[in-house]
Amino acid sequence: MKINILDFLKERDRGYSEAFFQAVEYAKTIPAGVKKTLYFPKGIYDFYADYSPVREVYVSNTCGPQHQEYKNKHIAILLEGAENITVDGNGSEFIMHGDITTFAALNCHDIVFKNFVLDHASPSVVDIVVEKAEDHTVEISIPDCYIYEISPDKKDLIWKGEASPVTGKPYWEGKNNLVYNQKYMAKTGRTWRGDTRKCEVFEDVETIEEIKKGLLRITLKEKVDTAIEGICYQMRNIMRTTPGALIAESKNITMKNVRVKYFHGFGLVGQMSKNLFFRDCTFVPPYETGRTTAGFADYLHLSSIGGKVEVTGCRFENSHDDPINLHGTFLQVMEVLDKENTEFLLRYMHHETGGFAQYYIGNTVEFSMQDTLVTLKEDDGIAQRVVVAVENNYKNDKRLIKIKLSAPLLLDQTNKSKIEGNNGLNYVVENVTYTASLLVRDCVFEKIPTRGILVTTRKDVLIENNLFKNLDMAGISISCDGSNWYESGRTKNVIIRNNRFLELTTMAVFICPTAEGLPGDRIHKRILVENNEFHAAKEMKEPFVHGWGVEELIVR
Repeated sequence: MKINILDFLKERDRGYSEAFFQAVEYAKTIPAGVKKTLYFPKGIYDFYADYSPVREVYVSNTCGPQHQEYKNKHIAILLEGAENITVDGNGSEFIMHGDITTFAALNCHDIVFKNFVLDHASPSVVDIVVEKAEDHTVEISIPDCYIYEISPDKKDLIWKGEASPVTGKPYWEGKNNLVYNQKYMAKTGRTWRGDTRKCEVFEDVETIEEIKKGLLRITLKEKVDTAIEGICYQMRNIMRTTPGALIAESKNITMKNVRVKYFHGFGLVGQMSKNLFFRDCTFVPPYETGRTTAGFADYLHLSSIGGKVEVTGCRFENSHDDPINLHGTFLQVMEVLDKENTEFLLRYMHHETGGFAQYYIGNTVEFSMQDTLVTLKEDDGIAQRVVVAVENNYKNDKRLIKIKLSAPLLLDQTNKSKIEGNNGLNYVVENVTYTASLLVRDCVFEKIPTRGILVTTRKDVLIENNLFKNLDMAGISISCDGSNWYESGRTKNVIIRNNRFLELTTMAVFICPTAEGLPGDRIHKRILVENNEFHAAKEMKEPFVHGWGVEELIVR
């Protein structure tokens, strides 16, 4: 059954979020077994944060629950409690305005998002290019979409997002190189981080003057040799206020033939969901506009996903972090709450994560030593238990979760965490039920300042027939981290085959389990790297495949 979004449009100048929401509500009145297509006739559609549905949602690896000012997410295209729906853009372009999540599936199943382009009217990553560098003077070009002004003393460049149609105030503000920047050189196709808190064209400024709109001359007190012609500075603030897109507590979700020109706030986050599929999607900036960044951080950040994840036929360029990151989440054991050793108080440890469910009744959990990542053992094997009760936001703390297990598990309560300032026990917990297999096939990763794929999962991993070119870190990284990001996942069967790694400046495959102490046993098992091509951009000291903590690493 096809449903035209425009049939629900009332006020065009308020954007299309309300029309979409009403179309979804209508679709819910149709019998559940009927497949529905909500479609946009091909065109350009604007979505404003001010006029979009708002939900209190806490999202993995973003601003964290301590930032209550960002708890309410504005969602342009919202599916909530929906099933058997396809959202078809028919090649339309969706333009976002403000601090907004492009689309979200919350508590949904069997959903397809397809055939549209995502962009932002005023991206919160500012891309500037050095057009001319001579002695103490640098000329920079600024794409048309950015709003700027020169300070009265002519020493600072002030950036402003577009003005909200409701408040009249800019959606975001900053000055000079904002907070964080990385660099891109179109001539070489390389993107890299370097000193991310320093931008040489804004250091020791004498004067800033406008030659014409979009072209400025910056006079510096001293000559800077690294500000060379053609270099692009990609500059942004650091607060991940909202995900670019969100899939939460959902299953069987597909994103197909979607072009992302820009993801605001973060990338697409999947959390506590099952079976996610990404087909023929493109994450590439609109270079023709002068913009060179398509994402605020990761493109696909998949945290505690069950079932399977498949990424096929996709292209990733110029992100500010990993294009694909699939991982579980370690929570730390803070306290044993009962004498029977069945109730445990757990805590989200990384400051960017918390506030959402990590366990459901019936899930299986596994305990490991925090300082070595060694799993707890019992006479009959690895110590796993089934969760029989959960209390989230324990005592109104969004980082705390209380769980009750199906059988006692005896921990040494005198064994405290070895991390300075950490008052928990030396144990971490992973939800084994929410771990996914991963397939990445026929994809391109290019002009990336970080890893191409960061994967930590115990299910089968197959990475094949991909191109990795001009990455500044390892093309594929396999971690498992119990002391920093707390991204869990011991691998058991990884196959990396028939890939090409070009213009390498460091390792192609890096295996790096991270603990406060040295990993106490072989954390990862059976990693096969076969029939791949490796081409270095320069003489390298590192081997193409490197790592530790692996049992049965085969390279051939």
